[in-house]
Amino acid sequence: MKTVIESKVATPYAEALIQAAKSTNKIDIIIKDLVTIISLFKKYPVLRLYLEHPLVTLKDKQLATKNIFATFVDSLTVNFLLVLVEKNRISCVDTIIKKFTNILSDSMKISMARVTSAVPLTPAQQKELLVQLKDYCKASEVKLLCTVDPDILAGLKIQINSQLLDLSIEGQMKGLIKYLGLGVQLS
Repeated sequence: MKTVIESKVATPYAEALIQAAKSTNKIDIIIKDLVTIISLFKKYPVLRLYLEHPLVTLKDKQLATKNIFATFVDSLTVNFLLVLVEKNRISCVDTIIKKFTNILSDSMKISMARVTSAVPLTPAQQKELLVQLKDYCKASEVKLLCTVDPDILAGLKIQINSQLLDLSIEGQMKGLIKYLGLGVQLS
């Protein structure tokens, strides 16, 4: 139920961010900023908890948002985060980012690929992956949203719209365990 509500809440925010990014010619910058936000919240979960906590004052949340994010992301993205904080929607940021990528890819005929790797991809690896994904998607353009998650051990997880390509060692191990019927749980 929560995801349905979050999805409905996320749409206007995602559309507003897309409109602002297009009008300021900052689509690529905002896409990179959104990856940075995901990474920061994942690396520092206490930051998200702080910004969501009902006992922290709005003024303190706004100050923290400005001080922390201004060094990592564009001012347009900081202002967007401030709106989310003010409207108590920061808890929906993941859903808003997903909605942003889906709407953007639909409206601009661009495929958005969320790529998770165990270590950061080099520019050469990103370039090769773009070539492969363009061919796979039959898209004129593919944008990468790269994040790092050491838990996948090695390989990649690639999500393009609703498709998930799990090319990670973690995914292969889980598949093998399931196939063999071992009943072992990987974290």
